[in-house]
Amino acid sequence: MFKGLVMEIKNNTAIVMKDDGSIIKIKYKDGINVGDKIIFLKEDIIDIKNYGYKKILSIAALFMVAILLYLNFKPTDLYAVVSLDVNPSIDLKLDKN
Repeated sequence: MFKGLVMEIKNNTAIVMKDDGSIIKIKYKDGINVGDKIIFLKEDIIDIKNYGYKKILSIAALFMVAILLYLNFKPTDLYAVVSLDVNPSIDLKLDKN
C-alpha cells in the first residue's frame, strides 16, 4: 500500500505525489478529488515506461512489415508489352520468362 496526495486528474488517470516526493500516475477511481490524501495499491499504478516501449515497438514492427512487403512485391523488369486496342483494351506486360 502507498499513500499520496492527488495533484491532478486527467481523463481516467490521476497524478499523485507519494509521501517520498515521487510523482506517479494511477488509475482514476470515483470519489478522488484534487488535494485528497489517498491510499492506493501497486496494481493501481500505471507504468508509463512500459507503455512507451510497447508503442515504439509496435510502430517499428509495422514499418518492418511494410518494408518487407514492398521488397517482395516490387515489379520485375519488363521484356515486352503486348497491347490489344479494342473496347475494352488489354495490356499484357511480359518478362523474359
